[in-house]
This record gives sequence, C-alpha cells and structure tokens, in this order.
Amino acid sequence: MIVKKSLTAKTIMDKIRQTAGEWLEDIFLFDVYEGKPVPEGERSLAFSLTFRAQDRTLSSEEIDLLMKKIKEVLKEELEAKIRE
Repeated sequence: MIVKKSLTAKTIMDKIRQTAGEWLEDIFLFDVYEGKPVPEGERSLAFSLTFRAQDRTLSSEEIDLLMKKIKEVLKEELEAKIRE
C-alpha cells in the first residue's frame, strides 16, 4: 500500500488488527520503500497477514471478504492506496 510518510506502520497494523478481529493470528511488515515511482511525501509498505480460526478451517471466501473489508477500512480511514 502507499501511505503518507507521517503514518506509522504501528498505526496501520493496529487498524488491521482492529478490523480483522480474532481470526488474525499474525501480521508482519516485510517491505518499506521510498523513492520513484512512489510520490514525494509517501512510502510503500507491504504486510503479510496470517489468519486462523481455533475451531475450524477458514474458507477462501471468508478470507477474501475479510481482506476486502480491511482494504476498504485502510482506504477510507487512513487514505491508503492499495496496490493490487
């Protein structure tokens, strides 16, 4: 995702945790990039998310819906530009 430099990774991770709920087992920041083609004053951050339910196997449809919700919240509340 592309975000303003002033936005911390912790803030983003907290928002992801809050949105994802109990299924989010782990979140890991694995890449930070500043420079072209990322606009001045912004940076690219990439996260790895691990989901797990304690009582069953999650379906790909459940994860897809959850990821869609996370992306929407990041766009709306943190003005993140999601890179697909």
